[in-house]
Amino acid sequence: NAPCANDNTCFLTVLSAADQSPMVKRFTPQGVQPIPNTKWFNVRTVAFTNLYELADAIGGLQLHECFVPAVRNDVQPPNDAGTVTVTVKDIPRLNQVAYFTDRPAPTLTFDIDGTEVPAGCSWANPEHMAATIWSNMQATYPILQGVGCVWKTSGSAAMAGKEHLAKFHFTVMTAGLLYHDRQAVLEQVPIADICMSERVRKHFAAGRICDGVTDPLAGL
Repeated sequence: NAPCANDNTCFLTVLSAADQSPMVKRFTPQGVQPIPNTKWFNVRTVAFTNLYELADAIGGLQLHECFVPAVRNDVQPPNDAGTVTVTVKDIPRLNQVAYFTDRPAPTLTFDIDGTEVPAGCSWANPEHMAATIWSNMQATYPILQGVGCVWKTSGSAAMAGKEHLAKFHFTVMTAGLLYHDRQAVLEQVPIADICMSERVRKHFAAGRICDGVTDPLAGL
């Protein structure tokens, strides 16, 4: 049940919306259109061996893609073609083509949504803000000490009405954590969303669409 191969190669499980629906928020002059409630996905994996490769994998997600803590080999029944359509639900139903079981996952994401922008930080330099927040988290929560991460701004970061909130996702590599282990870790970091422990929790990391409004983070 190890999440990585013998050569320490791990795999990020990427879900691609079967109907190509964008897995991101759309911001328009009329308001925010939420992420579509898509249920059917094709599955692929991206290999990584370190944080740099994990950052490339997450950064390379297309607008119709997201990722989940579950690992590709957890899809039951197996599909030799390498691609299988799944419906993302925890409890299998009769009309499902395939579903995920729970095995140790190689990543864990800390979704920080309600933290104020730290003093001395601004959205003009999101990298500095992310580093400051992660450093503060490491100083506050012992379980994070000495742990590296991949950071991404969340879908509504820096948008109108949210400028005062430091909205980030921090993803770390793990030795392989089951659901209850992921939940136990997140319980020790109370500012993070504990729902990210779910094996098929969709992690939306492909950015956002700004249609007729300015993206304050464009080019940063």
